[in-house]
Amino acid sequence: MKLSVFIVFILIVTACSTNNTDANNESTSGEEPEFILEYSDDNPPGGMRTDFIIDVWIPEIEKQTDNRVKVNTNMGGSLFDTSEALAGVEDGLADIAMISPEPYPNRMFAHKIFQLFPKAAKEWENLRQIYSESFEEIPILKDGGVEDYNQKLLLTLAPSPLVFGATYEFDGLEDVSGNKWRAAHEIHLNSLANMGAETVSVPWEEVYTALQTNVTNGVVTNFDGYDTHKFYEVAENALVAPELWYSTAHMHTINMDTWDELPEDIQEGILKASEIAEEKFGETYETTIEEIIESEQEKGVNVRKIKDEEVALFADEDFLEKEKQSWIEELEKKTGDNKGEEYVKQLEEIIDEARANEEK
Repeated sequence: MKLSVFIVFILIVTACSTNNTDANNESTSGEEPEFILEYSDDNPPGGMRTDFIIDVWIPEIEKQTDNRVKVNTNMGGSLFDTSEALAGVEDGLADIAMISPEPYPNRMFAHKIFQLFPKAAKEWENLRQIYSESFEEIPILKDGGVEDYNQKLLLTLAPSPLVFGATYEFDGLEDVSGNKWRAAHEIHLNSLANMGAETVSVPWEEVYTALQTNVTNGVVTNFDGYDTHKFYEVAENALVAPELWYSTAHMHTINMDTWDELPEDIQEGILKASEIAEEKFGETYETTIEEIIESEQEKGVNVRKIKDEEVALFADEDFLEKEKQSWIEELEKKTGDNKGEEYVKQLEEIIDEARANEEK
């Protein structure tokens, strides 16, 4: 009896010792991060940019900070949607988020200047140059214009280029005329109207249904968005335009209070990670277009690349000159800033330089 009790006692001690060893191994296998940051994104995983954020940028942040920083991802609008992101980061509801100027036509009015130049560059490195130089040299775009909202700009990426998707037989941009089309950018809508289209206003989340129910016959958006939201199922005729950038800057910002609380070496690591990510994004940007075209053709989508003469239809110089003058007047009316003409000239020079680099 005593021997049996002794054996049981030994087994219990051994089991406890084993459990404690396992617990110690778990706690010492990797140090806990010192800083946990919450990242918010309105878009779900599976898109060009969101996968890049998850697979490249965030791991690079953790790497460059020696895993002292961990970034939790909250995708698909699980924290807040695009229209709430600017205030969400400003108020610290998330530490980091993707900020798009599109939902803020007044607060981020300055970004509309990019739409005045639908032809920019096809390669990411040249688009990156346009964003970085604009944010450095044009006063109204200083640092992306987010510092006024208690934020610091970390990373800027570009959406994929424009695509024109139609529910009807669509042989080229000349077939826009006489049909109903939807676009997010005001100047894109004006360009479509200039080409003879009837323009309609439809919220982004209702575009698929609007195409399906003939509320609109066509949509202008970025190619990645057209693909991930499966617009090709109802607008199966598509014209992709690498020459026409979707000019909205996708800015990834951090709450300034959060930033100021981080040690200097952690800040440097995050900035280094962002620089590395921006450099790496080129391969993703340039291969995604070809991959989507191939994928959609396999699904039976009638998709092709735009022709030079069609680019000129959308980027009509006389029309764009009127839009520039309208933007200059609107800038002064909204902000009292009378240097709009100077800003337009600055951006034109930046874009011309980037396009010249591409042609070398």
